[in-house]
Amino acid sequence: MENIRGQKITEFIAQYQLHILNPTGSPPTFIRNGARGWPDLTLSDATTFNKIQEWKSTNYDIGVVTISLFISTFNIEFKSEYHKDTKTKFGNFKKFKEQLQTKLSKFNLDNIRTIEALEQHTSLRVQIIQRCCDSTFKRKNYFQQKTNTMVEPGPQSPKI
Repeated sequence: MENIRGQKITEFIAQYQLHILNPTGSPPTFIRNGARGWPDLTLSDATTFNKIQEWKSTNYDIGVVTISLFISTFNIEFKSEYHKDTKTKFGNFKKFKEQLQTKLSKFNLDNIRTIEALEQHTSLRVQIIQRCCDSTFKRKNYFQQKTNTMVEPGPQSPKI
């Protein structure tokens, strides 16, 4: 990796024995006028990694990543949409890692036997990861609306 953030992500992946699902040579997941890149990183544990049939980025504007899984006789495809951007350059990786480790240590993919159970499991994992991000990282405010509020002078406020 080229910088300290990349180094920290690499250490996190190695420490938890995770696998990167993004294939080498995949198209960029971020395209804007004059800029493109690969900021979206999809990670999995070894059990899930062995069941992945395909990973692809399908829509650059809203960050849709499609993953096809194969579990027993089921062929399952689900989409993950992520609309919030985090400011990871400000740190808090240790706090994020501790929260994530504590909350995700209870999950076991081997016990899933139905599509409904997998969907519920996946949804819950995404929610937990999002909550950990929300509580540790700062947010980028792309679409923050500004409103002008006019205050009428009252008995306690001076009249101008």
